[in-house]
Amino acid sequence: MIDSILQITDINRVSLAIGGFILLFCCVSLLVRERLYIGETTFALIFGIAIGGKALKLVHTEHWNEELVTEITFECTRFVIALQVCFAGAELPARYLWKEPRSINMLLFVLMTFKWLLTAAMVSVILGMNYLDALIIASCVAPTDPVLANAIVKGKYAERHVPEHIRALLSAESGANDGLGFPFLFLALYLRTNASVGAALWQWAWYICGYQIILGTVLGAALGYGASKALTLARKHDWIDRPSRLSYSVSLAILCVGVVGMLGSDDLLAAFVAGHFLNWNGKFGRETHGEAVNDTLDQILTPAFFVFWGASAPWHELAHLYPWWKLLLPCFGVLFFRRLPLTLALYRWIPAIKSWNEAVFVGWFGPMGVSGLFYAYLLLHNKDTPDRVRREVVPLVSMLVLLSVICHGMSIASFKMTKKVARANTIGDLSDALTKTLFPGDNPKRRRGSGHTTESDETAELAQIVVPGGHAEVRAQQKQVEAQQPLSRAEANEDIVYSHLEQDGKESGDVEGVDGQDDAAPASKRSRTSDSSSRRLSDSEFLMGIKEVFQSVATADSKPVLTAALEWVQDAYNDNEEYQIDVATRLTEDQALRVMAVSESKRKRILEIFIQ
Repeated sequence: MIDSILQITDINRVSLAIGGFILLFCCVSLLVRERLYIGETTFALIFGIAIGGKALKLVHTEHWNEELVTEITFECTRFVIALQVCFAGAELPARYLWKEPRSINMLLFVLMTFKWLLTAAMVSVILGMNYLDALIIASCVAPTDPVLANAIVKGKYAERHVPEHIRALLSAESGANDGLGFPFLFLALYLRTNASVGAALWQWAWYICGYQIILGTVLGAALGYGASKALTLARKHDWIDRPSRLSYSVSLAILCVGVVGMLGSDDLLAAFVAGHFLNWNGKFGRETHGEAVNDTLDQILTPAFFVFWGASAPWHELAHLYPWWKLLLPCFGVLFFRRLPLTLALYRWIPAIKSWNEAVFVGWFGPMGVSGLFYAYLLLHNKDTPDRVRREVVPLVSMLVLLSVICHGMSIASFKMTKKVARANTIGDLSDALTKTLFPGDNPKRRRGSGHTTESDETAELAQIVVPGGHAEVRAQQKQVEAQQPLSRAEANEDIVYSHLEQDGKESGDVEGVDGQDDAAPASKRSRTSDSSSRRLSDSEFLMGIKEVFQSVATADSKPVLTAALEWVQDAYNDNEEYQIDVATRLTEDQALRVMAVSESKRKRILEIFIQ
């Protein structure tokens, strides 16, 4: 009896693997995400494959019930996608689908159709498969995955380097086209299984386009609009607390899966539409902006799923299907040619894509992930699925997802590393660059007495390119201030900003702290602790820095001061990771919105200021 209770099961092993991985990744998440620019999905999938039954065998997945694993994986993909598309819809700008119909329609219908047909052609020609069967498999990877798209549209790298309109476009596409994969899949399936083309088209038109897509959209809009009105009423009468308000979109996504799923309609499309209607007027987005509830849930669900799926996926079946070269050839062809060439050819007709570089970015970052697995496992549940498709769809889609996770997940890291290697003149330069990436706090900003410097601040590079000599002027002023008494870079920048204010006849008390006291004196006039670099800027100082960033462009000779102000605001976040939340909870509503808006888009706005 006791032996049976204390027996170690695979549930224990899976819990150990998932919990241990998430815990360890949390300890190095800042290093991996914001310095190496690699998402947790890549590591989670590789870790899951390593512990599976065909590798290290820490989890004996080869003995699991195949039907049970299929059912669990299918339902997990449904809930993970429903949550992600609802988050994507709620985080879009207000009325985005109404404001950008042409761009959305081009990506969802024109580009997606071409991707579907081209992918099927490559699979059919290389693997010798019936074209309709290839169309069924190609429909699984036609949608852009919203889970993997988060690594592109969120995070510091995205905020600094990806324009806001491109992030919104990719979020809208990845959120909407997951539910729109049904028409592509079932059109090919009905054509393959029905006796006549007319009967197949009629069944596809009324059941898929009508009952699934149109009804799912209407139900999602109704649920989202109703949830928005209920939230407004609860807020008006002070019935809802802050934690409940922050978890509102999570509850809405689960509700959509339940209600729309019970009616047999498209619950994924409904979840996306509901999320967007929840934030149709933009108020919900402003209230939850800067909160980490969705990101925290994503941090748990996404790695957990990929560890489980990596361990349980039928990787061993790939060896029995085709030779390795015949398997990799269509996979790499799909990865590199299914989206990029078409986007470059069509971007002139997509208003949201404004340049060739943006078209390249949008064309490359169309990852395949959880959504592809959802449709692959859906085919296993369909009794009309052809035998060859039923046998090959999950292994082929799994291989495509594996390559997409690795290639797309490592793209930014590879790009950044290539730049570091290209800029390095010596081994010492490369070593300094890598050291600063991994341990930025231990690496001095500038090595005196050596023949090179290790400083690679992006703002410095921007100022040197756009404003020749501007950054040198800022550093000269900083050295003058630092010569008087030792200051941190943030404090030196702070003095430069206030000196500029005094020269322009502005008083430092224009913006007061929330406590009514004037703390906006220059850093050199305030007392310092022994560890001045860790001093938290007051609310008035922070708001004054933001105010100066935008006001200083009024004069032609203020760009060096603008650079100093930008670095000052940047350091306020780097040195105090919880500063934004702390300030937002103590400021007035208007001030908090100003702080949160700048924290997300300050890089984009500064770039716009410099190029004007």
